Amino acid sequence: MIAQAIISLGHALHLKVIAEGVETERQRGFLRRHGCDEVQGFFYGEPVAPDSYAKLLEHAAKKKLKK
Repeated sequence: MIAQAIISLGHALHLKVIAEGVETERQRGFLRRHGCDEVQGFFYGEPVAPDSYAKLLEHAAKKKLKK
């Protein structure tokens, strides 16, 4: 499979491999089984505008401090 070959090539070149566009558990599982270092995509969440993301981080930081 092409994704498996790209992961192998990236690691052979001592690169960190990041998959983009992951939308399903099946895709995430495949990438994990084949050693992909990081993934991103709609499986984890939809894109967020910069100002909304800043608010999200602020909220998470406050929540973490409360623990």
